Amino acid sequence: MNEDEIRGCHYNFSFEEIKDEFYDSTLIAFPIEHERRNIMGALFPSEKDKLLKMVLETAEDVMNVLRYINSNFDKTSNLPQRAGYISGLNSGFLLCYPHLKTFNYVVEKYHVLNTSIGNGLNIDIDEMISQLDMYFLSLRNDGYEVGSIIKHAFRLYSDILYMPTATNKFMQAMSLIEYLANPFEYEQMKKAKTKIVPFSSDCKKEYFDICERFKYLTSLEDESGKQIGLRTLIIHNGKNLEELMDKGYKIDLLLRELQMYICNFINNIIIYSDKDWNLVKEKIDEKYEKIQNTKLGYEGKLEADTSIFIDFEFLNKALKEVYQLYPQYTERKFNIARFLYLLLKQVDVERNGYQIPVQIFYKTDEKVFNSDDERTVSQLEGLGFDSLLGEISLYTFSASQDYNLLMERFLKGYLSEKNYYIDCSTKFNNIV
Repeated sequence: MNEDEIRGCHYNFSFEEIKDEFYDSTLIAFPIEHERRNIMGALFPSEKDKLLKMVLETAEDVMNVLRYINSNFDKTSNLPQRAGYISGLNSGFLLCYPHLKTFNYVVEKYHVLNTSIGNGLNIDIDEMISQLDMYFLSLRNDGYEVGSIIKHAFRLYSDILYMPTATNKFMQAMSLIEYLANPFEYEQMKKAKTKIVPFSSDCKKEYFDICERFKYLTSLEDESGKQIGLRTLIIHNGKNLEELMDKGYKIDLLLRELQMYICNFINNIIIYSDKDWNLVKEKIDEKYEKIQNTKLGYEGKLEADTSIFIDFEFLNKALKEVYQLYPQYTERKFNIARFLYLLLKQVDVERNGYQIPVQIFYKTDEKVFNSDDERTVSQLEGLGFDSLLGEISLYTFSASQDYNLLMERFLKGYLSEKNYYIDCSTKFNNIV
């Protein structure tokens, strides 16, 4: 937008009061069809009310896509303000008439309230152009069944992000799963999950494990007949997740899990935005059959929100210096498993039941200095162990050249904020 053209066209005192804040905000520009009833004068009240609602809804649909690409259920740090919010109780937009070279500042109170709970959303258009092209398919094809369904799913996804408590998010996420399974009529989760789970499993065993997991998420009785299903306890017993889960991290990772089911499904069907839902049903059946015919697949735990990042060259240098300072301990060999366990203990990180990946970057393929293990660093790839603090899994990355650049690239991904199931490098909120 050329701000100079807008500024000089029409002097509006109400707009002048907020113009600095307006232009400091992120501007979304899009065309609308609007026939003014009074060309030279102000908008009629009923005309203004309808126009305001229509424009804010259209802008929100754009923002919903951007939130889906960038925001996650368990973290609100990059949540942007609702579209149309200006300041205080005011919300509105600038309505430009290019052929008349004039504009109207349309403002009203109580349409959009201040719900910002994050630092705002930073968008690099050039970097994410392919993602924008894909996920805006739902808006460009909202005249088709699949496009319109995903468009509404993005609305529900955004609503979850702004929910005030984890319990609210959990309940609405479960409803979104049911909606995606059958957008036309209600189905019990027992049937709905069979349509969603295939897109989050890679073999028959994992499919049935996740289906069993859904019993705990909805309604399940233990051996004594006591109800332990989360949704049933929330709805019928007035419980919240903080009461039902003994660790705070389990709540965050539960929300991530539900987000995974939702996003994996959407990411697989959005390419059919210009089709009828019958095609999606066929794709669900195809995916289900493929999973049922695949006996072996990934058998590890879900990754946690924590990763350990090791500069192997630095580690080996530090170990040499320590053993030189304390030669009396040379016979006490270094044990990497014990080191990693004590490291998690020291930083007070526990992710029991989840996998904590350890990323090891190295230049020279040699063994850990004074280690009780004769394997070189490359031979540690794929090894790991389970513990009360989490399942530790080792991954190694070699870079004889551009060593620092490789680590910087990984760290850049770690420190970015995107949907975990669009850019998996952003999933680690805790980096050791």
